[in-house]
Amino acid sequence: MRGLYALFLGFLCLISCQDIPPVEKPGNFIDENTMESILYESVLISSARGYNVAQLKLLGIQPETYIYDKFDIDSLTYAQNLAYYTADVDLYKGINAKVLARVQAELKVNDSIETVQKKEQDSLRTLKAKEVKARFKQKDSTKFKEIPRRLVTDTFSRKMIQVKEDSSELD
Repeated sequence: MRGLYALFLGFLCLISCQDIPPVEKPGNFIDENTMESILYESVLISSARGYNVAQLKLLGIQPETYIYDKFDIDSLTYAQNLAYYTADVDLYKGINAKVLARVQAELKVNDSIETVQKKEQDSLRTLKAKEVKARFKQKDSTKFKEIPRRLVTDTFSRKMIQVKEDSSELD
């Protein structure tokens, strides 16, 4: 009986093997550089959609059709070309590596601009704080020499004493 099951399983394996035809080059072929740009834009649109959809609507950008309008293609052309490029794994990995490099380069530029802006804001805050301190010193410095700090307020200490007393009564 086990031999019959093994024979049946072997027969199923043989008939399930088939020759998968290669994906044909589409009629409206998109070259590799343009496909890279399309994938780069789709990454940007996808991340923008996840970040702030309201801002995209305010600017009048429709994420669903932005790629098609920008590159003057339709969804069928995009799907056929994407299927063609994904069939060749090595080529598709290369395109994705280029897209990733572009995204990382863009992030570096944006991060460096943001860092410069933060340094500028911090330096302006420091300058303003120095000006305020200088004006404070020029005014009546004897009047505001040192402000006493309150570590524990009276009401807080009273509440803590009451809590300790209440907990000791429960024991």
